[in-house]
Amino acid sequence: EGKVTQVCTVTPMVEGTYTIQATATDDDGAITMAEHSVQVTNIAPWNSTMMAKSANGTELQMDSQMVWHVNEDDPITFTGMAEDSVNDLDTLSYEWWPDVEENATWSVLQENDGASSDFTHAYQTHGMHVIAMEAIDDDGLRTRRANGWLMVQNVPPVIQPFGSLLPVAEDQVLSITGEFQDTASDIETLRACWDVDPSMNSDSQGSAEDDCDVEGADLAWSWPDSATAPSMVVFHVTDDDGERVFEMVNITVRNVKPRAMANVTAPGPYAVGDAIGFSAEGTTDSSLDLFRLKYRWDFNTAVDFDDDGYPANDIQDEGFNVTHVFDEPGTYIVRLTAFDGDEEDVVDIQITVEDTTLLGVLDIGFNSGSGTVVVALGAVLFLLLILIGIGFMRRGSRGNDSTFGYDPMGGYGIGTAPSPQAPPPMHAFAEPGAPSGPPIPEQGLPQGWTMEQWEHFGQEWLDRQAATQSASPPASNPYAPVDSSPIISEPTPATVDPFAPAIPEVQQPLPKPIPEVSQSSQGPDILDFDL
Repeated sequence: EGKVTQVCTVTPMVEGTYTIQATATDDDGAITMAEHSVQVTNIAPWNSTMMAKSANGTELQMDSQMVWHVNEDDPITFTGMAEDSVNDLDTLSYEWWPDVEENATWSVLQENDGASSDFTHAYQTHGMHVIAMEAIDDDGLRTRRANGWLMVQNVPPVIQPFGSLLPVAEDQVLSITGEFQDTASDIETLRACWDVDPSMNSDSQGSAEDDCDVEGADLAWSWPDSATAPSMVVFHVTDDDGERVFEMVNITVRNVKPRAMANVTAPGPYAVGDAIGFSAEGTTDSSLDLFRLKYRWDFNTAVDFDDDGYPANDIQDEGFNVTHVFDEPGTYIVRLTAFDGDEEDVVDIQITVEDTTLLGVLDIGFNSGSGTVVVALGAVLFLLLILIGIGFMRRGSRGNDSTFGYDPMGGYGIGTAPSPQAPPPMHAFAEPGAPSGPPIPEQGLPQGWTMEQWEHFGQEWLDRQAATQSASPPASNPYAPVDSSPIISEPTPATVDPFAPAIPEVQQPLPKPIPEVSQSSQGPDILDFDL
């Protein structure tokens, strides 16, 4: 007899009315039953927390301000945890707000993750970001929100180093391509620029080396003047956070040597006293130097006008177009020197200048008018006629020579029969060789004949002499003139003297044998005068 106490501990697994029934049986088999009902309610999950790990699985540590520090675009794995009743723990779900302060409406729900949940996210902008998490049981009850603070660091762009560049000439295009990289979120927003003159702040913003003279990674640029060209160019890249990186590239711009070209502006021939024009047309250099080239002219490289010991460097005139008058005939070497301040080039041209004056008095130059030429030619002919008249007068004076009392024209009684040939020129009087023609007359060769002429025309002369003597009686005086008129005959090719004056040859009949007269008493030849 008495009270018997039995203790039974149960854990309700579901929400709702929970009935507990107790049954007591004694030794006689009598049974007594009793029930007790309780209302079981749901317990909300609690104690939500989170932790963060880097991509390689290393747990991130918070600083003293409970802030994680990460780089932009680095994937961060967050792990959320919560506590709940045993029957709800395995069915807990988690809702994540990756950037709750930037966008409170954007969340990600991960259902039935259980006691913990992993969520991976990467932040694309630098600055402070807040991530939030809540655990939810199967009845929809939530834990209080757990927050995590992250300071996202910007990752600056990276420029690949440039190698050494070869020198370029003035006006030669320098082509360079910059290579760079950045995080995936920034690569599309990067701004690449070239500053081709770091010494000048062309946009009046920031510093001198951050100008954007050429936008983009590719540079194709040239400089017209090596003296003002920079020694380096700057390649810089800026991301969306305003962080800029740069790389300096050393360059060398070399001066282009000019290429001189000289011309005579008018075609020749050229005469003494002509104003001859010279031009440097065709000379080349860089675009800037071409307009400031200095052109120096030396019109005679054989004469040292400035007495510096070097005749080919005189400066007689300067300019792109010049004129010069040559006072003496001759062939001249004209030198042009093109100088751009650093380099020079020379070119020579040859020009021939002729003296077009007649006897040093009358100008019949190439540039004279046709009337002047006609007058000049008339004057020449007039002088020739005067000289021919003087020659005839001298011939007449010889014909009347009475030193030996004979007439050179009639001594042989020759009528109108022409003589074989004209007397040879003066240079043809040479010592005769061994005879090979007809026999030489007793009185010797006819006057003025050479042995070579006798060999060719001696027989003809003998035949004509015989025919003449048989046709008419010989003159009473072998020295008396037979005919006062000279016999004019054209010289044969065998007796033409290429160096004799070009006037008609005057020939007289050959005399008959006469007493030998010394050469000194005969006087000069009939054509012994100079034109």
